[in-house]
Amino acid sequence: MKIEIVPSILVKDKDDAIDTIRAVEPFVNRAQVDIMDGLFVNNRTNDDLARIKTKLKLEFHLMVEDPIKYIKKYKNIAWMIILHFESFETEEELAKAIALVKKYKIKIGLAINPTTGVYRIQEMIKDLDLVLIMSVRPGFGGQNFIPTAMGRISTVRALNPKVDVEVDGGVRLALVPDLVRAGCNVIVAGKAVTHQHDVGAAVKRFKESAKKALEDW
Repeated sequence: MKIEIVPSILVKDKDDAIDTIRAVEPFVNRAQVDIMDGLFVNNRTNDDLARIKTKLKLEFHLMVEDPIKYIKKYKNIAWMIILHFESFETEEELAKAIALVKKYKIKIGLAINPTTGVYRIQEMIKDLDLVLIMSVRPGFGGQNFIPTAMGRISTVRALNPKVDVEVDGGVRLALVPDLVRAGCNVIVAGKAVTHQHDVGAAVKRFKESAKKALEDW
């Protein structure tokens, strides 16, 4: 199992996003861009990012009420689009959105909030490239990791050993070994990486901790 460290970018404005991308670009293969509309969550980010140029693979984490609008907006830049299960009133609407992402030849992920039962997505896991377990309530950075996320990661891994399992929210270096042992192979790190004086050293510490945990597992 390959472990990836993915810096998250909570965008204040386009220049801020570009600065953060440039800071992490030399050290990782991909980054997560958080998109919030102020409706699905009580926070709003700048979404004027459709023309950002980077060598990174960008996954767009859509915390929005109208996912279709943003799928179409980012279809030419996104490597992956992560929808939120809770953005949809019915599973039929969600299935149509997943199909649209696939139509554009973009990888598809699905995020679930801490209060959403994991087994609610059991039937659709086969259609996904990635499941994102939120380990905080979505909307704001700097929250504390919710410990029950560990068991939820293990449940998803058991449901589909092949799907990528990502965790996002409150992740700090000390949690990495337990995340890996739980079955997480994509670790999103926000301030623990992007707000460090030496971003490269922070990424290296995360990678080394993940590698050691995998070797010891």
